[in-house]
Amino acid sequence: MGYLPRTDLFVPNTFTIIAAGSLGERLSFWVDNDISAGGADAAAGLGDGYLKVSDLGHVVGLPKDTLNLRMGQFELDLPFTQARTIDLTSYDIYSQASVAGALGTANNPFMFGIPQRGIEIGGYPNDGNFNWSVAVVDGSNNGTALRNSKDIYVRVSQKFNLESDPEARKEVQAAGPTGPRDHTSLRLGAFYYYGQNALNPDRAIPTIGTIEEPFYRFGADFRFKYRQFELYGLGMHGRDDNHMLVTQEDGTVTGFVPTTPVTFSGGFAQANYWIYPWLIALMRYDVVNSPTDFQNGVSNSATRARISPGFQFLIRSNIKWAFEYQHRWQQPIPNSTETFRLNGFETGFDYSF
Repeated sequence: MGYLPRTDLFVPNTFTIIAAGSLGERLSFWVDNDISAGGADAAAGLGDGYLKVSDLGHVVGLPKDTLNLRMGQFELDLPFTQARTIDLTSYDIYSQASVAGALGTANNPFMFGIPQRGIEIGGYPNDGNFNWSVAVVDGSNNGTALRNSKDIYVRVSQKFNLESDPEARKEVQAAGPTGPRDHTSLRLGAFYYYGQNALNPDRAIPTIGTIEEPFYRFGADFRFKYRQFELYGLGMHGRDDNHMLVTQEDGTVTGFVPTTPVTFSGGFAQANYWIYPWLIALMRYDVVNSPTDFQNGVSNSATRARISPGFQFLIRSNIKWAFEYQHRWQQPIPNSTETFRLNGFETGFDYSF
């Protein structure tokens, strides 16, 4: 008999409470907490929870919003937010971790799309078309610190207003009867993340010391807007140092030697079009190339790709009905040499009050 993947007629999502506000002229806060996620008694908890001090640079005469400070647990200054995306599913490259498995010691839990704990400085001076940020974070996602060393994340972007009419470039754009309206524009950006993963920090293997495995992620992004159409995406490459343990015949570990690094690359591109102010068509392409995952049997080839078309209906100002179909990559059938394709169709409501 063929392999039949499981289907579910209802998958509980998330109930979130959000609180945000100002504590003064330049001090503000944001807290969002998931009361439940994925069903009864499922793990939930804090998403973003931080304090922000705005426009610190005014003390020394810098342009408005040149320098801001954020402290707590927060999503990195990503090119495109994962926590507040309009899509039903996450970006695949944001969920990619570096795990060597049988191919070495690398076991890095860091994922790009999960909130981090740390401190961030950044700004968007003058007209806000240029944005920069530098963050120092634990690098252990939204969990407790796993090592004493800290990671660094840097991002810059520049937005170019492409309106041909000089007066139109100065106008404030807003949504109207025909839907959202923004300047015709192109935004280009780049980002870099560096850290040092620590293995055996608590001397679980007493015969060797801590293994330091530096890693990095870097990439570039773009966003183009024209009337009711927008096209955006990013590409990212990741690399983690990797080692193999040296063992004696009796099984005693006596050291470690460098081996093939764990690498991956990929990204996504998405197009959105407002057919009507209340009807949005979406098309997204995700791709991740990970030779390590392929060798460990996670996928049928080194490259995993999916195409996700969808529609979103804005029923009312606070109610959205979303549809998304995913055409996915081939993956191995458990305990078999055959493969299957876990395609899927998702629909759901977003309701805010």
